[in-house]
Amino acid sequence: MPQELDISAIADQVADKSTLAEANRPRTIKGGNYRLHYADHKVQLGDGPDATPYVHFQADALDLVSGERRGVIFFNISGIEKRRDTGKLTKDFKLFANMVKALGTEGSVIEVINGFRNADVTAFVTETMQSPEKDKYLTVGRDVKEEEVADLLASGYTLNNYVQNIGRLK
Repeated sequence: MPQELDISAIADQVADKSTLAEANRPRTIKGGNYRLHYADHKVQLGDGPDATPYVHFQADALDLVSGERRGVIFFNISGIEKRRDTGKLTKDFKLFANMVKALGTEGSVIEVINGFRNADVTAFVTETMQSPEKDKYLTVGRDVKEEEVADLLASGYTLNNYVQNIGRLK
């Protein structure tokens, strides 16, 4: 039977920040290629004065070989051509264009949504860490070793999955 102790028996216990970060690590999937299966979508409007509507997808990420579910991925697309200050197209528009090609649609957002509901696509997904200042991105497996993730999380980095591109399922 457990012995009851006074609170002073644990008063000096302080958990290591790195171990706490490891225990509280966000649930992400390892970077790589996955089959995406439509789960849901919402049409949303971003923040800011130049915000435009976009489609926010939720998809199951499946192993390409076994078909086993590895996790859930969220990503956005937009059929509105927007460019960054550098002149490059935004990621939301690039992913929309990827889906148009992968699903064989004519370029309508509605067609892409309906096409994705009825057919899976492939996606290259990264597991990426963002600095607390939001000015630096590190890809796990390329820029950061797996064993370094807990220390970076403890120092304020955040960990997320990002869909980099989408293709036709072969």
